[in-house]
Amino acid sequence: MREITIQDGNIEEGYIHGREGRIWYRIAGRDRTKLPMLCVHGGPGCPHDYLKPLELLADDRPVIFYDQLGCGNSEKPDRTELWTIDYFADEINEVRSALELDEFFYFGQSWGTMVGAYYLLNRTQKGVRAAVFGGPVMRARSLADDCAVLVSKLPPEHREAIQKAEESGDYSSVDFAAAVTEFDRRHMCRLEDWPQYVIDGDRKTGWQVYNTMWGPSEFICSGNLKTFDLMPRLSEINIPVLFTCGEFDECTPATVSDYHMAVKHSKLAVLADTSHMHHVEKPREYKELVSSWLGQFEKK
Repeated sequence: MREITIQDGNIEEGYIHGREGRIWYRIAGRDRTKLPMLCVHGGPGCPHDYLKPLELLADDRPVIFYDQLGCGNSEKPDRTELWTIDYFADEINEVRSALELDEFFYFGQSWGTMVGAYYLLNRTQKGVRAAVFGGPVMRARSLADDCAVLVSKLPPEHREAIQKAEESGDYSSVDFAAAVTEFDRRHMCRLEDWPQYVIDGDRKTGWQVYNTMWGPSEFICSGNLKTFDLMPRLSEINIPVLFTCGEFDECTPATVSDYHMAVKHSKLAVLADTSHMHHVEKPREYKELVSSWLGQFEKK
């Protein structure tokens, strides 16, 4: 069931009444005529706000965002047992059904690529014309290993703060926060001043979801995703996939290249001088890249 709360020009917002709670959604370009693009955010638990640059694509197609249950503008049930990849894959079907997305393009960023690929392999590829996976993670161990290498290149005081936090289990220190800030400046978003929409989204993070599924920090995966590994099955993805990453992405170009090589109908684009949020760092360039990719598959 779909409950519309705002309908203003080409913008629509509302709630989808899912089986576990109300899921907030937003459609930009709702009256546009090209095939819609469904955008699935990262985290897990990091709401849609930081994907705002993708609204540039709404000049000719509906661009649909939603906050997964447990974060952002959606309901936040206090149920750690709910936060599994199977729940979030089913949630995609709930969104598709409520918004009548028989055919669409899929865009996933970071965790959104994990649940997106899982959806394609364990639910259905029918109706998904093509996909874009930005800052992708197809194997949790690969991201953890890449982060370990990147952490090893931080200044000694930051490396020591991260090591101390991981050994003690206490991630609340000022020194650890400073280390995370430096890591993020290098590998998450390299802009000197982060846009307000990124900051706003970070404040609405669903930490219960993140801690349950990933863990206490970006650098160590101890949650229920720690054994996540789709590499053996990526060859079963039969739709076209554009993999994108930044030159300095925590999802490193070398690792993303491995994903690309495993998906037969795929392309890899590495954006120079950018990191994990390359869509934020170079929004116009990213818009043109994605628009060109989708345009190839607009018509069957």
